[in-house]
Amino acid sequence: MAAPTGTAGASKGIGSGGILGSRPELLLQSPLFGDFRFAEYEPAKPIGAGRTWHGYRPGAERIRDAATLNLEIDTEGSIDRLTLCLDRNLIERPADGSFARGLAAGFLTCTLSEAGRLALGGLIDEISNIPVSNMPAASDPAAILPRFPSPGYRVFLGHQADFDQELPDSQFRIVNLNWSRRRDQVATPPGYDGETMWLWLIARRHP
Repeated sequence: MAAPTGTAGASKGIGSGGILGSRPELLLQSPLFGDFRFAEYEPAKPIGAGRTWHGYRPGAERIRDAATLNLEIDTEGSIDRLTLCLDRNLIERPADGSFARGLAAGFLTCTLSEAGRLALGGLIDEISNIPVSNMPAASDPAAILPRFPSPGYRVFLGHQADFDQELPDSQFRIVNLNWSRRRDQVATPPGYDGETMWLWLIARRHP
């Protein structure tokens, strides 16, 4: 499934500040929501200290259960944290890999400020510009990474457990859940446990 067009411009109408710290209505009106037809999949929930959680899934039935977008709203009604969850199978299937990459790149473009995106270096380009045929699955022992992949991109591909980076106005984290490194072969791709593998991209505003 090809990624919807327009994800590269997901920050249009948001400005250079990104969506973190904005009202949730602005996210609902963004190209990220429109391109991927996100819809609420369960009612909002209080999570303590006056904060509220909201959960959304993309509209395409084929991948609806393989991706979620979760928001945390603070006591002032602003977006404090966003988490994009992607099933690793969605990322690594040739038929859907471009969709997963487009969603991840669109999430970062929409969520982070211009300063935050610059601080991430080329991660957004790495995610969005690699053809499906050149994207190695971490479960394949023969998979070969690009010559100089960034730490964040290694995590995206499944060759590293997690990566954290402090950005000028937020914190970014990308993590593979249920990931375990082969202790005797550190240079090889990771081993998987029996549970579903999920990749989380998390952006949180600085206090």
